[in-house]
Formats: sequence, structure tokens, C-alpha cells
Amino acid sequence: MQITDEQKKLAESNKQIVTAWTGMFRKREEYGYYRLDSKEAPDQMIADIVGSSTRIYVTRLHTNAKEIKKNLRQLRDIIRLDTVTDDVPRPLICARAITQDLLVTSMEIGLHEYALGEIGIGTFVFWYDVAHGLSHTIGAVSMALDAKKESTYRAMTFVDTEERGAFPKQQQEIDVIRWRAEAARAAQLLHDDPSGFTLIDEAVAELEAEAGGRPLHKDLLAIEPFQIPEFVIAGAQTAQTVYKALYPVTENL
Repeated sequence: MQITDEQKKLAESNKQIVTAWTGMFRKREEYGYYRLDSKEAPDQMIADIVGSSTRIYVTRLHTNAKEIKKNLRQLRDIIRLDTVTDDVPRPLICARAITQDLLVTSMEIGLHEYALGEIGIGTFVFWYDVAHGLSHTIGAVSMALDAKKESTYRAMTFVDTEERGAFPKQQQEIDVIRWRAEAARAAQLLHDDPSGFTLIDEAVAELEAEAGGRPLHKDLLAIEPFQIPEFVIAGAQTAQTVYKALYPVTENL
């Protein structure tokens, strides 16, 4: 299997995005005071921006099917390079594609342009929270696939020690136990429904319940206190819609 220089650059770019995301968490926390002027504002922003971009993406899956399949094959080959295996699960291809096409784009708009001074606090907050919802939902797939990998837990860091201080060792051990249980549950959902649809639906339902004050898992809350729940859920629902539209396209790559 021949991996092109372009594919290698893309893989390296994705790693840089993860680093950038970690660095912007503190900045979003600083703007925890920010709230919109009216109750209608979140709905309007979601409809005008998130809803529109989601419809455009899904439409492209149908109108540019040949190009999309070509891009998905290239992405599959990158994953093969990363994982050193030819057997790449379709849910993983979908998750990586959404990360590349939507999550990275959200971060570029909301984070990179903010750093350049090209957008204001409100736009930054909007795109950060939308990206958080996208990441949470798509992250459920990675959690399920990596549930049995011990390296996942050895490398896990629950707090950035430089930014927020470290939890006591006992607390971190408790967190690892909780994450193991959640990962095992995600893996079971993916096993029972290999398409990943049930897993994705469950991830969105968790955020919706949490935003409504009825968290399904009180030990592992996904929405930070300083975030705007409507924006986070909009990102999650976008991931849900796009994933279900993209999955059939990954057949017979």
C-alpha cells in the first residue's frame, strides 16, 4: 500500500489540531460569563449557520458521490498507516471523516480566526461549543473501538496540570475506573449495532438529558458549566445527522 505525501501531511495536520484544541480550552473557560442577549438568539444562530452547513454537507454526499468515495478511500489508507492494519471499521472511517471535514473546520473558524483577531468573543464561543458537541459524539466511536486497549488508559490525562492543577492520585484512579466502565458500555453498543447508529444516538441523548438537568451518567458530565448547552447539542446533532448519511457511502470502498 502506497501512502502519498499529501496523506502524510493530513495525518500530521490532525495531530496539530488536537494540540490546538487542548490549548484553547482555557480561553473558552475565561469567557464563561458570556451569554446571548435573548432566548431566541441560539436557535437563530444554529439554524442559520449549523443547519445550513449540515444540509450542504449531506447534499454533497449525494451529488459528489464519486469524489467522496475517493476521499474516503484515501482516509482509510491513512488509518491503515496509523493502525498498521488493513481491517478498518466503517464507523472509524466515518468518525475520522467527520473530524477532518467538520470538527477541524469548526476549530479553524472559531479558534484560529479568533487568535488572529478576525472574529469576536461571541463567534468564538459559538464555534467552540459546537465543536465540543461534535467531538463528544464522534468520540464515542473511538472510545468504543479502543475500550480494550490498555494503552488508552495508561496515556489518559484527565486534567492539564499546567492549566488547572492536578487531581490527587486517588481521584485520577477513580476517573480511570469510570472511563473504563463507560468505554465498555460504548463497546457493547457498537457490538450490538455495528453500524454505530445506536452508539451515536446514545451519545446525543446523553448531552440532551444533561442539558435538561437529567444527566444519565452523573459521574461523567460532558457539558462544562461555562458552556452554552444549545450550541453543544447543535454540534452533537450535526455529527449524528452527518454520520448516518456518511455511513452508507463507506460500503465497498
